[in-house]
Amino acid sequence: MNLRVTREEPLRLMSVHAHPDDESSKGAATLAKYAAEGVEVLVVTCTGGERGTVLNPAMDRPEVRAGLAGIRRTEMAAARDILGIDQHFLGFVDSGLPGPGEPLPEGCFAVTPLQEATERLVALIREFRPHVMITYDETGGYPHPDHIRTHEVTVAAFEAAGDPASFPGTPWQPLKLYYHGALSKAWFQALHDGMTARGILSGMEGVLAEFPADVTAPEFTTRIPCEDYFPVRDRALLAHATQIDPNGGFMLHDRDVERDVWPTEDYHLARSNVPVDLPEDDLFAGIPPKRPTVLVSGGGVAGSTVAYWLKRHGYAPTVVERAPALRQGGQAVDFRDQALTVLERMGVLEQVKERDTGIGDCTIVDADGVPYAVMPSILYAGELEVLIDELIEILYGAAVQEGVAYRFGDSITSLKEDDDGVYVTFEHAPPQRFHLVIGADGAHSAVRRLAFGPEEDFTHYLGCYYGYWTVDNRLGLDHSGMATGDGETAALSVFSIKHNRQARAGLLFKTDPLSHDRRDLAAHKRVLKERAAHLGWQAPALLEQLDTVDDLYFDAMTQIRMDSWSKGRIALVGDAAYCAAPTSGRGTSQALIGAYVLAGELAAAAGDHEVAFAAYESALRDYVEGNQEIGVQGSQYVFAKPTQEVFDAMAAQARQAPDEPDTDLTLTTY
Repeated sequence: MNLRVTREEPLRLMSVHAHPDDESSKGAATLAKYAAEGVEVLVVTCTGGERGTVLNPAMDRPEVRAGLAGIRRTEMAAARDILGIDQHFLGFVDSGLPGPGEPLPEGCFAVTPLQEATERLVALIREFRPHVMITYDETGGYPHPDHIRTHEVTVAAFEAAGDPASFPGTPWQPLKLYYHGALSKAWFQALHDGMTARGILSGMEGVLAEFPADVTAPEFTTRIPCEDYFPVRDRALLAHATQIDPNGGFMLHDRDVERDVWPTEDYHLARSNVPVDLPEDDLFAGIPPKRPTVLVSGGGVAGSTVAYWLKRHGYAPTVVERAPALRQGGQAVDFRDQALTVLERMGVLEQVKERDTGIGDCTIVDADGVPYAVMPSILYAGELEVLIDELIEILYGAAVQEGVAYRFGDSITSLKEDDDGVYVTFEHAPPQRFHLVIGADGAHSAVRRLAFGPEEDFTHYLGCYYGYWTVDNRLGLDHSGMATGDGETAALSVFSIKHNRQARAGLLFKTDPLSHDRRDLAAHKRVLKERAAHLGWQAPALLEQLDTVDDLYFDAMTQIRMDSWSKGRIALVGDAAYCAAPTSGRGTSQALIGAYVLAGELAAAAGDHEVAFAAYESALRDYVEGNQEIGVQGSQYVFAKPTQEVFDAMAAQARQAPDEPDTDLTLTTY
């Protein structure tokens, strides 16, 4: 069997016919099959069938004959929709079928200069850019002048479309050209024999008698198994009600017999610009595969990083992001050890360093604003610290420069996996099939919910909530911070950002799980005001600015714990798979490292997602569990009233012997 890999761009098929109804009587099941598989299919109809006759006695009425041109276009539209394809009239006039010695009508398709007709089809080829084309052989399938002209024009256009010197426009060279093998003597004979053997009257004796005794059997190089689409073909045929008699001709043979004795539609490969191995069962056989497609849900740190590396490793990632633009707001994030290696390998480390907040120590004050301790920056700023929205901007820029496609303002609504990929539906965009899907959409991951189960199955609440919002730097902080708390249930901080032009406030508070809409900004602001009203110091002023901000980030302090981070062709990365909670201080580093390893293991496994996903989990499971333990501890001591002695001891330990979960983690160079 000829196999195709999911492609970066869809395959495209153009089938060129003479009249409406030809597309349904010759190769229709093939067209329907490929369209259902995601191939873009375009039928080109050279004429409108204006000089045709009404072949269905039930439709042979004066008003039908008088309006035949319009009726045939309506029939064509109905057949197009049944087959699930696109269709284009090339705009020439039907030549009719003159009798012996009769001239062809003036201005008809058959007498149109070959150059003129070819130029029109070349323009359409260059616009649609088909990989494969189909038409009739030099006999036209039968000696209708329009069929013969269709053959001549299609062959000429196939040859000219890729030639920059032939006609204006950007060249496009189709790769393969096929001739139809429909309605051959061999096909009629097989059906006749099959029906006769089953005691069914075939009615095909007259048709067989019309073939010359010495007719040459057609050379079929390519047989497309498409018996499952014969009913679609039949419905498309019947849509051409003026041309198809439901009680005669093609509609009379037994369909079960046809499925048994001739379950294919057949073609002859006339031209190929790619190496082929005959016989074939796929019109696209031999066409080089494009990059396997991967849908990444989430345009944050993990999403842009995994998309960047997937693109570097030969995949075709598309990032879909629910927000209408890149995320704004949020806290500062820092990096340690191997996360810096990932940034360096992406070529963005220097850009990130340029955005370093340069943050210094944080002064701890009581409710009256009296300082009583200083927390050294080494305890919260790591080796390098930037604002999360600035990091996202840098990673997005690197991914776009690499060629990653982004789709903002949309989200996934369903995932259906099969042997060939994942069929994805979206809130706004049309459905699409991808080779793999990666959920990088945070702790509230939609991909995880759709593929693995409800959020509550994986969420572990750590007993508190947090919020961050931008405020004026009214305290005059100079690359530094200040904080206060009640020592039990609430802690409020503010740090200068944007080189002291602004500041960012943050509140953590203990509570039982809240019942609220996590997208209700007004409710979040009310909760924060209620929980910090008692803190004193600058709390009233910082809380007042909540009324005018639109960048508030508010959420529960939770971890995501899963037995497996993948299921079939769907994998999770970053907070969607293993959120360690902001109190770990490791979430961003974990997202960078996880995205790098996931993409790298896919490359190392040569696309075998089962092997790659298993290796990804094996490489990171211990690292993730270590980070999550830090997150649990942090959610408890963050509320304790500190002393300078404790801070100094912690800082000394951090400087001398950092105990980081990724100390023993070695990043492979993929």
